[in-house]
Amino acid sequence: MKKISLFIIAAVFAVSITACGGNSAETTAQSGGDSAKALTYKDGEYSGESSVDDYGGKITVKITVKDGKIDEVTVQNLDKEGKEKDENYGKDAGQEGLYNKAQESVKNTKLYPQKLKEAQNIDGVDSISGATKSYASFKEAVNAALKDAQ
Repeated sequence: MKKISLFIIAAVFAVSITACGGNSAETTAQSGGDSAKALTYKDGEYSGESSVDDYGGKITVKITVKDGKIDEVTVQNLDKEGKEKDENYGKDAGQEGLYNKAQESVKNTKLYPQKLKEAQNIDGVDSISGATKSYASFKEAVNAALKDAQ
């Protein structure tokens, strides 16, 4: 009886491990990992912008494509007045915690252009903690910019 119980427990365990494993290629593609396919684009300069966010700001990008690849990316993280968010962004919130979150977002948003250059495809760029809302706007702006480059 003990042997049968152990066998059943082992079988259930093996099935649950197999079921949770998933296809690694599929999992990587769904998560936007390194297997996201690099695309080829038409050479030129492209601009795009996101829609206005909940705080009245937006993201604009300029992308230069050279030899079919994303060669240069610049991002502007604009506040509701259309000014680039800087070290003063968030100070008017009056709370140090909110200011620190705002500054983390400003800092981390600046990392997205390099990540896009490396991935050569927005689907290969993962969001960065502290700048996830900015990521959605960055992705929207990149897609708008590159729609004519494909």
